[in-house]
Amino acid sequence: MTRTYNKIQYEISKKVSDPEADNYAKQQEAQAKQDKAAAERKAKLDKQNDQKKQEDAEKKKEADELAKRSRFSPISEQIHTIIKYVRLYATVLIFLGLGLYGGKIAANQAIGYNIPFRILSFFYGFLFFFIVIPVTFVKKYLYGTKIFNYTFIPLKVHVTTTWAERVLIGPYCYQEDTDSLMEKAKVADLYKNGYDNSLKAAAAVVAGIAAASAAAAAAAAASSAKTTPPPSPKPADAPASAPPAMPAATPPPANTPGTPPPAKPPAAPPTKPPGAPPATPPAKPPSPKPAGPPPAKPPAAPPTPPAKSPAAPPTPPAHPPSPTPAGPPPAKPPGAPPVTPPAKPPSPKPATTV
Repeated sequence: MTRTYNKIQYEISKKVSDPEADNYAKQQEAQAKQDKAAAERKAKLDKQNDQKKQEDAEKKKEADELAKRSRFSPISEQIHTIIKYVRLYATVLIFLGLGLYGGKIAANQAIGYNIPFRILSFFYGFLFFFIVIPVTFVKKYLYGTKIFNYTFIPLKVHVTTTWAERVLIGPYCYQEDTDSLMEKAKVADLYKNGYDNSLKAAAAVVAGIAAASAAAAAAAAASSAKTTPPPSPKPADAPASAPPAMPAATPPPANTPGTPPPAKPPAAPPTKPPGAPPATPPAKPPSPKPAGPPPAKPPAAPPTPPAKSPAAPPTPPAHPPSPTPAGPPPAKPPGAPPVTPPAKPPSPKPATTV
């Protein structure tokens, strides 16, 4: 078996294997290894070159700084440095002056308002001087609007008398004139009109809300009246109705001599509930026997014609039978004793005329 298996494996390997394909595969593997090694060498060299360039740049920078510190700068470089700082400071001062000028214009234009509003206007003009200054010049030179110029920030009505006051509080003090009084009157009228308009608007809003609430309440009441049924009348308010008249009980007709008793309707047998024991009929009482010896028979007499009995009065109508409820009789509960019908009394015998 082992020889056979080896023989088969040898034949399969001989048929499948190709010497040229094996050589090509070995060449490709060797080429891949060579390319990988070359790429690693190149990456390492590039890294070393980068590090060397960085080190050279740092060394050159240190050398330049050392050379600058070791010798005086030329006149041209000093002039360039001076011009650079002068330009910087001049730009800052120009923008600062424009901002202060814009704040002054805005604060003086708000002379009719109170002090907090003037301070706020100053900051507004300082920050947005590029808008306030052009607008002010357009109003002044194109439309002829008067531009107020009382002081730097007009905060207090005061007349300075000494140089110390002029230096310390002079930029914040001013004197009243006709223009400032007119501006204050305009602002007062503006506030008054705004207050009146706000009251009217608030009153209109409140009236609208009240009208809407009334309309909503009316609609709700109408919808509830449509959906709610009318109240039922109270028992006391209902008309008193007379109770139904019951027919009077009719006494049984009296038995007259020679008249047979009225026929008695047969009694309906009682309904026997399911599962009840059989009902036992009541025992019939014995008829009473007269005490003593039997009476003697009278002598035979000639036949006498029967006397005419007086006419019997008309019999009143019988009592109408009570209505029988529809449906089956009520069921008897289990375990109840059987219902015994009442004993029938003996019917009286009609009297005979001898």
